[in-house]
Amino acid sequence: MSCTATPQQVQGFGCAIAEYLSGHRGKLNGFHWRIEESCVQAAVRRKLLPCMSVEGGFAETMQLRQAVAERAREVQAQEQLPRRVEDLADLASFVISGWGNLKGSGEQTIRGFAERFTGIGVPFEHVRSAADLQAAVSPRKRRGLFSFSGIASWSKWLSFVWNDWALIYDARIAFALDAIHFMCKVDAPVFPVPVGRNPLLANFDAQSSAVFAWVARCIGANLSAFETRTQVVNAVAPKNEAYGYYLAVMVEAHRLLWPSLESRPLVHTEMLLFKLSIEDIADDFACEMLARLAPPAHPTGEPDQTCDTTSC
Repeated sequence: MSCTATPQQVQGFGCAIAEYLSGHRGKLNGFHWRIEESCVQAAVRRKLLPCMSVEGGFAETMQLRQAVAERAREVQAQEQLPRRVEDLADLASFVISGWGNLKGSGEQTIRGFAERFTGIGVPFEHVRSAADLQAAVSPRKRRGLFSFSGIASWSKWLSFVWNDWALIYDARIAFALDAIHFMCKVDAPVFPVPVGRNPLLANFDAQSSAVFAWVARCIGANLSAFETRTQVVNAVAPKNEAYGYYLAVMVEAHRLLWPSLESRPLVHTEMLLFKLSIEDIADDFACEMLARLAPPAHPTGEPDQTCDTTSC
């Protein structure tokens, strides 16, 4: 079992996500992310939002993402170093600490994210993929560019600057991916889960569940304890490859999810997955866990009544 996903595994995982999400596409307009009042004030002060009446709905979130992307390009085009870095760091702080409400990243850490990803000489509009970004940074930064450390923070910054290809990778997204992996019996590496804050998801370990379910389907009956442990370790995608693997899987899911005549940005699939993570996906994951753990039938011989999950 390889911990690096093959193209076939990426396609299979993307197909499973698309099939699960297909019955929920109409819920995208119900996306909501609570924006703190201080963040709204900061957005208005920076002229990223037109007024103070903001509740974090789908349309408002898309508007804010686009406004940040445009402002980042204005800063890069008009300002010289080091002023450019300072203003991009300020914008990144607004996205990560303000909008994202991630207070654990200090000013220096956020400045580091701004320098690492957006301190490039290539115009932002010429960066159309993760590979383009990797090529645009200095050689000394390429090796650890998409390091898993701080991924919930720096992926927010990337997704606002390049909202056509970069997506947020946080605990809710990783949980949703691994829950679908478990429910749909996906044959592909499992996603590592960063530390999250949601109290519901703190009680669900979709990563371990998906790992053991996949290993159980893949290992032979005569493996030693050491060989079994090795299989378990190798079931999770390497952390330094997790972001690229995530983008590849989501591109495939997005391609299959929306009708060909609809021109929708990739971020719509991320937002739908995020919305469903602590709603339908958490419920379906819990039901599937109970169904697999429960005995097959009552002593009377009547089958157990378990809730249905979406078939992949």
